[in-house]
Amino acid sequence: MISPIDRVKAKDSAAVVVTLTRVAPRAYDDDNWQGAAKPVRDGVADAFELRDDAPCFAWRYGQMKGMSKEYGVRIKVEVIR
Repeated sequence: MISPIDRVKAKDSAAVVVTLTRVAPRAYDDDNWQGAAKPVRDGVADAFELRDDAPCFAWRYGQMKGMSKEYGVRIKVEVIR
């Protein structure tokens, strides 16, 4: 959950670095993962009450191997002042 204080910081900050890490047994191609992550990206931006193309956002994508039948997305948000 993004706090109201973090929303204000994001709107006034130089950058909000968001790292989306896909956890799955097998990796996607990089461009496939970015496309598949679009709804997650939109949801993070919505939590900040901003558009995902707002200049304060820097989006990073990663992948890590999960166990068999383990799927998920880890979201790391860093508000840089």
